[in-house]
Amino acid sequence: GLYALGARRFAFAGLPPMGCLPLVMTTDLGDAFIRRCIDNLNMVAVSYNSKLQNMLNEMKEKELKDAKIAYADIYTATLDIIKHPNKY
Repeated sequence: GLYALGARRFAFAGLPPMGCLPLVMTTDLGDAFIRRCIDNLNMVAVSYNSKLQNMLNEMKEKELKDAKIAYADIYTATLDIIKHPNKY
């Protein structure tokens, strides 16, 4: 892998709130005039992101001790933009 080739810096991004993506909100079969996030899809993203962070922490502690691993929390930032657009 990349680590064996000498790479020591890695960056990983989590999933955004999938249930709040415009395409998903628009194609939801609920009320066509009310656009809201689909909570079930957001929970999938939250679960995935949590598992990804745990895996990265385990890799850092056990296998990649001298590597620098960055995790980008796309979920929180994107959800804040969607829920509070006036801030941006």
